[in-house]
Amino acid sequence: MPASRLIGRSTLRGAVAGIVSALAYTVLTMLALGVLQIISNNPPDRLFEASLGVLGAAICVGPFALMIGLVPGVTVGLLGGFLIGLVVAAVRPHLTQRRGAVVGLVVAAVLVILAHLLWVPAILDKDDRLAYYLFWLAGPSVMALMGLTWVGWSAAGTAVSEGT
Repeated sequence: MPASRLIGRSTLRGAVAGIVSALAYTVLTMLALGVLQIISNNPPDRLFEASLGVLGAAICVGPFALMIGLVPGVTVGLLGGFLIGLVVAAVRPHLTQRRGAVVGLVVAAVLVILAHLLWVPAILDKDDRLAYYLFWLAGPSVMALMGLTWVGWSAAGTAVSEGT
């Protein structure tokens, strides 16, 4: 397989991993926030009203939350997939799927570290805003690490199965 085709496939897989990661994180976050809202409801006899409030919030905020998560997810996925494709194309004769997963994990870790260096000072400025950090950086970082590790594993499998 030509290197350009391998890089293109890795880039596409990165975009798909970014979309899936962003969707999964958004759904998990909305479920967690809904459960927290229901649990924190003071009068226990008003559980039905709290559940309706959670459902209404999910319907109103859901599409907006998905778009806010999808754009960065696809961007990080495209960039990560492209970088993984470059590395896999360069070292493919000596690559196993396990090593490809390590390549994906290293690329993801570099992107996560860069994101943390860029945005952590703004999030954790002078107040204790750990919840903001966990919501905006830590959770998506874990999803990016998992998604781009899969991209590396998959790209290495493609490179090995194509006989390159």
